[in-house]
Amino acid sequence: MSIDVAHADHRPGHLRAAIEAFLLCLCAAGIGLALNATRRAPLSVGGPVPQSAESCVAPATEDVRPVPFIEPRLAAKRHGGAGVVFIDARPRADWTLGHIAGALNVPADEAQIEPARLTAIRAAQLVVTYCDRPQCGLSTRLGQRLRSLGVADVRVLADGWHAWFAAGYPAQSGDF
Repeated sequence: MSIDVAHADHRPGHLRAAIEAFLLCLCAAGIGLALNATRRAPLSVGGPVPQSAESCVAPATEDVRPVPFIEPRLAAKRHGGAGVVFIDARPRADWTLGHIAGALNVPADEAQIEPARLTAIRAAQLVVTYCDRPQCGLSTRLGQRLRSLGVADVRVLADGWHAWFAAGYPAQSGDF
């Protein structure tokens, strides 16, 4: 009786196929997680995200349609123009530390927007909302809320306040 040593260590075909399929799925999941991490607004992978006024990942509630982004370079060209309003969606304390020059502060979790302020916002041709960084959900949530209140053209500043400030675009601090 002879044993074929060259094939003695091979597993049966179906077990090998299952292992290869598992490894392929594992690699695909790793690539998917890596690509998700590079997105402007990564998808949530873990458990529930705590909701709070200080959270920059608070979920949208009023309008589930995506709010389009505007790149900082294009937003800077429009900054200061007639009919263009920038709105900081962060809590007032963050806005006071630093914000886009001339920006209004309307925290995303603020219960009411003053009627006079809302009228001025509705009259704008372009409203740009922003918060801290690309993964910040406050600006998107505020943009959706403003759309539900009748604001026609709302955009979210891509990469947020930190990208604006790092590029050296007009900024200021203090409570105005």
